[in-house]
Amino acid sequence: MQQKEQIITWLKDAHAMEQSMTSVLQQHSREVRDQPAIRNRLEQHLEETRRHAEAMRTCLESLGETPSMVKSWAGGAMGLMEGRSTAMFRDKLVKNIVADYAMEHFEMACYSALASVAEEVGLVEIARVCREIFGEEAEMADWLEEHVPDVARAHVHATAGS
Repeated sequence: MQQKEQIITWLKDAHAMEQSMTSVLQQHSREVRDQPAIRNRLEQHLEETRRHAEAMRTCLESLGETPSMVKSWAGGAMGLMEGRSTAMFRDKLVKNIVADYAMEHFEMACYSALASVAEEVGLVEIARVCREIFGEEAEMADWLEEHVPDVARAHVHATAGS
């Protein structure tokens, strides 16, 4: 597979990944109505995630391609299921924040790979966009890392009497 074809495949994957995360973040933000700081940050990242998906669409279009409808549909469906997969657990907020933290690191790795290969083949704008998105994913990962201990402690204290 040529480098450009690989970049196109990865851009389509990244678009589907962002579509999936849109569903996940929508569900997770609905589940934290009683925790406005967490809800607000999730909603902020939801808007970033929507912009990321649009940026991937624009990158694909610059190469004469469009997002994969199958990957986007499958990503959205998987995101919906993933977003609801912890709903039955008493510790769903803890599970959600841990899963979101892991996913941010997965996204960072994807954008790092994309940026490095795009830069190597001279797709400077695509590399720039991927590095910018990487930065936003890293900011969210840092925020989640900072809040995981507090969420876990709050859960344990809230259920101590149960």
